[in-house]
Amino acid sequence: MRTGGPGLRTTRPGFASQTCRTRSLRWHAHGGAFWDASCACVPYGDGTTPGRPPTSLDIVGHELAHGLIGSTASFAATGEPGALGEGSADYAAARTATIQSAIELYGASSAEATRVAAAWKAVNVG
Repeated sequence: MRTGGPGLRTTRPGFASQTCRTRSLRWHAHGGAFWDASCACVPYGDGTTPGRPPTSLDIVGHELAHGLIGSTASFAATGEPGALGEGSADYAAARTATIQSAIELYGASSAEATRVAAAWKAVNVG
């Protein structure tokens, strides 16, 4: 068993079959957030990007999607592969945010939340 940080232990596989939790870290020298494959973590900045806190659901979903994409597809960070990675992360973040919004507005077992999840599934996202 590996540790995912102080006091964090799990045997459930994470990204790239790691047996550690994905961590979120505060990092004040940056305005946004990014996926860091070297530590399987998302460092968050100080929020200096106006109107977009780096911990909003769409940003968190986007950055965590990079971890999933990196452990499965291994796209390069530049050129067309980089664009595919960014686009895939955007779709994953949009899926997460719209499903969560439907749940918050209508309830987890509502017909509306079920339809939103089904719509994403219909286009093979989720």
